[in-house]
Amino acid sequence: MAEDLSRLASFYPDLAKLETLNYSTRLALPLLALKISDNVSEREDEPRLLFNGNHHAAEIIGPEICLFLAESLLGQYEQNPEIKRYVDSLEIWILPMVNPDGHWIIEEDIDTLWRKDLRDNDSNRIINLDYDGVDLNRNYDFLFDNGNPDPSSREYRGPFPFSENEIRVIRDLAIRERFLIDVCYHSDIDPRRGEYVYFPWLWGNNRSPDYFHLQTIACSLAANLINDQNTGTYSYIYGRAEDGGLARNWLYYALGVFSFTIEVSKGYRPPEFRVDSICRKQLRGAYYLMRRALSSQITGRVLDAQTGERLVAEIRVLEAYAPPETTLPRYSDSLFGRFRRLLKPGRYTLWVSAEGYQVKVETCEVVLGRPTEIEIRLSRIGLEEEKRRGFNFPPPFPFYTPDGRIVQSPNRLKKGVYFIKEKEKVKKLVIF
Repeated sequence: MAEDLSRLASFYPDLAKLETLNYSTRLALPLLALKISDNVSEREDEPRLLFNGNHHAAEIIGPEICLFLAESLLGQYEQNPEIKRYVDSLEIWILPMVNPDGHWIIEEDIDTLWRKDLRDNDSNRIINLDYDGVDLNRNYDFLFDNGNPDPSSREYRGPFPFSENEIRVIRDLAIRERFLIDVCYHSDIDPRRGEYVYFPWLWGNNRSPDYFHLQTIACSLAANLINDQNTGTYSYIYGRAEDGGLARNWLYYALGVFSFTIEVSKGYRPPEFRVDSICRKQLRGAYYLMRRALSSQITGRVLDAQTGERLVAEIRVLEAYAPPETTLPRYSDSLFGRFRRLLKPGRYTLWVSAEGYQVKVETCEVVLGRPTEIEIRLSRIGLEEEKRRGFNFPPPFPFYTPDGRIVQSPNRLKKGVYFIKEKEKVKKLVIF
């Protein structure tokens, strides 16, 4: 896998960049991510997507799909206008193998059903398949305590949230890149759970605040995925929030990522003769999500009304909002002041707040098939009050006291009488 990714980055240096994010917990194998975009060395103001596979070692179809996706995007960039549009308009990150340590167990045929990584739970420096390892998809910091605390369990959550290097790299990459959409490729050992798309969430009897927007995308994603027998398409269903420590739930809860789990095929290891067919069918789903990332949504920038400075502001869509105990606040980014919210067509109310600025409420319409762009300019607290007094800040002319002294800080005038000289006229101003 590492050789394949290196080959792609070398062959397409203008479109692909390989990054070593860290090294695995036990065997110190590289954790590699491939970025694909038209200006791949730059960080552009574009939607970002993450595709990843192999949280669970035995689920070997995930890395194959990820590699197939990378090769298709790069290999068809010059020939396929639609793929060129995706690469030119998006930043696409592909992390094919989240669990290289566990995958080594599979490759070496030590245990073909191995699920976890290889954390040395008993600290004896010996790989003990009855006790070692952490289920990487139970190690995220969302309802972590709901996970299994027994190291001998196949679903052992780990000693604490984000204990594993493999999961910390996804956390750190997601915080840095602020993904709009994520796909985790899995393949469940139970055939009854295969060929499903899962989205966040049902929590008790409560739906996630973006439930209906997520559900609509999950429905379309599933409809784009043809099943192995070519008799129909995948099904879709909400996941449970109570399933502690899942990537899908943490990415949505903490960062607002629209994260989907695709349970590919039926069983851990589809027959070899079906692998290429499965990967080709999964492309349709990935391409649908790329189109959706460029479609109906509210997106824009938050700026200082006076200076144009980009602001980090909390953005609430009031029709899809929940308090912090359900989902953490959503913010515009610090680099561009950009925010993005995928929404169904309709009318929405935005509530925007930044420290030191007045809250602003905007109503806007989301239409079918394209983003709704909005620029939000926030005024500093106190500035509007000064404007109502008749001042234009920053003042274009110097302020003078009655005895002729220039006011050094005209933005902080106290009560009293002041004069300004505008062209050849002197104006008297009274602050009370």
